[in-house]
Amino acid sequence: MNSISKPPSISFIIATYNRKNELQECIQSILNQTLDDFEIIIISNSTDGTSELFEQGGDLDHDQIRFFNYEGRMGVSQARNVGFQKAKGDIYVTIDDDAVISSENFVDELLSKFRRYPQLGAIAFQSVNYHTKDIEDKKVPKLKKIRVPRQTIFQLILYWCWERNFIRSN
Repeated sequence: MNSISKPPSISFIIATYNRKNELQECIQSILNQTLDDFEIIIISNSTDGTSELFEQGGDLDHDQIRFFNYEGRMGVSQARNVGFQKAKGDIYVTIDDDAVISSENFVDELLSKFRRYPQLGAIAFQSVNYHTKDIEDKKVPKLKKIRVPRQTIFQLILYWCWERNFIRSN
């Protein structure tokens, strides 16, 4: 895989464990974006052959994808924290390995929100059930001044997009 020549604006961070097929669909929905100013960071400790997808010549051997495989089990929170350390983008998007982005303009829309509201630190997204198309009723905490350790935040919040400076300053 080649390295990306300039740092991307967005880093998609995906933690995965033995969900090879779902992961492929998730990544494809990101690669289908109309703007390509992003990287995809995959943190895996899978034992189902997931890593073969990312090997040279594999189905997901792509310049915008960086795959990291670790031995032993780690939880989603730990995997995402590793992803945050590896990410090069200014905006971090955590996405579950079985999630699909339905809009091909997601990256464009996300970048425009952060540009329009430069004071913005985080955005939460609605989740739509893939099978029923129902909007999931998730209670999202309001972000005023949260003073909890960063690791706790990462363990509590699943569908967030973070601006790098927000993470580093809190």
